[in-house]
Amino acid sequence: MPRLLPPEWIKQIAINGLLQLYEKESRFVVEWDQLKQPYASLVTQLTKVQILLDVNHVLTKKPPHDFVAWATDLHRLRNYLQNVPPHAEFSADEFEKRNAQICEELKPYILGLTKLAYKWNLRAPWAAEELLQRDVSRLEQQIYTASGVTLIDKLSDERIQALLGGNFPLPSERWAVNVVSLYRAKGRTGLMAKLGTELARFEQKAKDAGAKEIPSALDKHTKWWFQHYVHHLTYDKISDQIDQFTSKVGPNAENIQRAVVKLSQLLDIKPASLP
Repeated sequence: MPRLLPPEWIKQIAINGLLQLYEKESRFVVEWDQLKQPYASLVTQLTKVQILLDVNHVLTKKPPHDFVAWATDLHRLRNYLQNVPPHAEFSADEFEKRNAQICEELKPYILGLTKLAYKWNLRAPWAAEELLQRDVSRLEQQIYTASGVTLIDKLSDERIQALLGGNFPLPSERWAVNVVSLYRAKGRTGLMAKLGTELARFEQKAKDAGAKEIPSALDKHTKWWFQHYVHHLTYDKISDQIDQFTSKVGPNAENIQRAVVKLSQLLDIKPASLP
């Protein structure tokens, strides 16, 4: 069964997979941390502002059904973020201005991240912003955990699609399963057949809207890219390593190279050629 997503979402999945590999590279992390030290306070401020902007966005675009629980979380967040004004979660305009101001102050850090990414062959227009967002995401999770929120940091599939659907209008379906629907379908087998028909119709709607299938070997291709452009392994060496750790013959060097080039194109990366 295909896994369908908008092309930009697939690109983001690949970016996340690649950055996870960079985050495991100790030498890269050391350089990243050293670069970040003078800007740590600003990154923390940016994180706090973005949390409140995100919460306000959710409340505006897709109010939660469990609003009482959300209100409790908002109270916990405001108590934890003691250096923000009262009722901050409702001050979207003020926090948009503050967000822009902090981003302006962080320009030297973003420039440094651009140079760091370039040095490590992550030569893509999104690299610095994505690295900064990784900083923010880690701090966000720490704040959510420390403040004791239970719902704000968890979005349902329905809410995610509602929040992002404006940029890519995927079809949305809801299939009720209850004793009545089970009876009308003449039991489990009939219901499964009906759901299969509905699912096929939904998948076609998604494809018509422009959704694509996630490449089945995306994780492998990301690792091959990293081994080649960061660890400087030749395609032949990568192929040999695959053969050593599997009982089956792995892909040949030409297929690995083709996959790596395709991934660079997908992510708009222009890495330096290896000697």
